[in-house]
Amino acid sequence: MRAQVTLEVVPERDGRRFGRLGVQARAPDRDAFVRRVVYAPTEALLYGWEQTLEMAGLTLKLIGKMLVGEASVKNLSGPLTIATVAGQSAELGWAHYLSFLALVSVSLGVLNLLPIPILDGGICCIIRSSGCAGGHCPTRRKSSDSASEWRFWSF
Repeated sequence: MRAQVTLEVVPERDGRRFGRLGVQARAPDRDAFVRRVVYAPTEALLYGWEQTLEMAGLTLKLIGKMLVGEASVKNLSGPLTIATVAGQSAELGWAHYLSFLALVSVSLGVLNLLPIPILDGGICCIIRSSGCAGGHCPTRRKSSDSASEWRFWSF
């Protein structure tokens, strides 16, 4: 049996009107939205590579938006938030958990390769620009470049 009821609701708090009722629809069964896709090994590698490139691109796009002020630095999270979200994704199942770990890994990899002197990308740029191409950079030169880099970032 179904019945249709029409309600008129005026949300008020402390005699003042505001725009929330605090009512929500019941969430449907999560499994109704999950679809299992099986790939052949070579297709799986190609799909994984495409997903990795997409996540790296999204990370770079977000960094670019933060630099020009279109996105807030509040979008960045620290270890506690990452741990919390990791726990939430683990509750959803191992596939969600591994996907989240892959996202974090790719994002950190992209950040690490940025040409910022203290990161690996910056060190590569410094070594490349200091004439140490081809892997024939004397150890003494590498250590002096590193010391210069630390002095620069300590100010």
